[in-house]
Amino acid sequence: MAVDRLINEVPFPASPRRRVVWSLASLVSVEGLLIFWFAASPIASFYLRFPIDKSLITFNRGVIALAVALVIARAWASPLQQAERALPRRFTATKFEIAWAMVATIALLNACWLSNDFTYALKLAVDVFALPLVIFHLARYHVDARGRRHYILLAALALAWYLFASGAYEFLTGANLFQYKGSELMREGERRVNGPFAADSSYAIICLLVFVLLQSAPKLFRWKADKAARFFTAGALVAAATGALLPMFRSAAFALVACWLIVRFATKPRDGSPRRHIAASRLRVAAFIVALMLFALIGSIALGWLSPGNRLTNPRNFIGRLATWQTAAAITLDNPLVGVGLANYQWAFDQRFFWSDLEADELLETAAVDSPHSNLLWIASEMGVIAFLLYVIANAYLFLLGWRALGRAQTPGERAAAAGFVALFVAYWIPGLTLASGYYSETNLYFFFLLGLLSNKTLVSSS
Repeated sequence: MAVDRLINEVPFPASPRRRVVWSLASLVSVEGLLIFWFAASPIASFYLRFPIDKSLITFNRGVIALAVALVIARAWASPLQQAERALPRRFTATKFEIAWAMVATIALLNACWLSNDFTYALKLAVDVFALPLVIFHLARYHVDARGRRHYILLAALALAWYLFASGAYEFLTGANLFQYKGSELMREGERRVNGPFAADSSYAIICLLVFVLLQSAPKLFRWKADKAARFFTAGALVAAATGALLPMFRSAAFALVACWLIVRFATKPRDGSPRRHIAASRLRVAAFIVALMLFALIGSIALGWLSPGNRLTNPRNFIGRLATWQTAAAITLDNPLVGVGLANYQWAFDQRFFWSDLEADELLETAAVDSPHSNLLWIASEMGVIAFLLYVIANAYLFLLGWRALGRAQTPGERAAAAGFVALFVAYWIPGLTLASGYYSETNLYFFFLLGLLSNKTLVSSS
């Protein structure tokens, strides 16, 4: 009441300059902009970039910069701020955001001081570490999802069908639809589907993330649909799952099963004591995560030894991965404090082996490759143990956001959001243990955007 009275006493807007800023900022909503980005980024990122090689202006950077500008403009020109700042907005950040901001700062410093290619390393520091943090904060604190849940669902449905269509076309025809520099469709004698992204791992993981969102959607969005709409949604769910499998990563297949089980059992209706069922849900999810992580590891080994056929069943694939991890650990120990420099791993690999008298590490006559093949080893080798520890802490805090939300959840929507949060974390990290998937900005942007969205209180509010 006091705020309303204060606003009425102060004419709005208080100055012509703020009136103009408020009018311009009201033309586009942050919510609509980010939902549009979510659906359009895969194709718009390819066509809207300048210059084509080593782009300075990109679709992702432009949209996120515009969203930040809208938030700042509205905070500066809003009625409450004009009324002698009656209700000043305080900046809020989670422990995860603080820890991740420290990792991003180290990445920027590392790019400036150690990288052999400053411009490429700076691009990585900004696109892979800084922008995902910004979009997480925007999705968590500055998106009002009330009245917009159906738009989010429609964007996810369109994205699922589009990703499947582009991946299936590449898989069936062998044509690379989006020819990013270095994104070969044929590698190791196989078609490695990457859809509209630069990397096949990005395609598989983003399909997984969309699958989790769609599986959580009925309870998350409280969506009531007719038979035709349910059929279309179920088809999109299958399409996202199929897209995740097209690049033929074992880890993606295990992650798909893990995510389905987590969302399926964590969102089951509860009867009886709420406290008992909260504990039971968390125990079930914990057991699934541990069991499926072990299953993924043991399954990879077993599948590798079944027959010496293609990449999925050839034992040398798994043995080579062990040799690669051994090399990445050795490179980390050679430069433990600050690492070899962001984007310098291949150079450090060549320095260690091909430009010396040493031969590449081998295990059972299978040589290591010049990529760390693990998010953890990538951070440790290129940025050092300090960044590695902060990276682990940040991800631990991130997981706890969803884990604690699962324990507090009371309504079906809250349970679906918390279960989806945990499943998204698993979808990102099961492949991330055996692939340096976090190296690609599009994967991190989608991952952090969806986590921020699912931890947004307005998404599951009753209004």
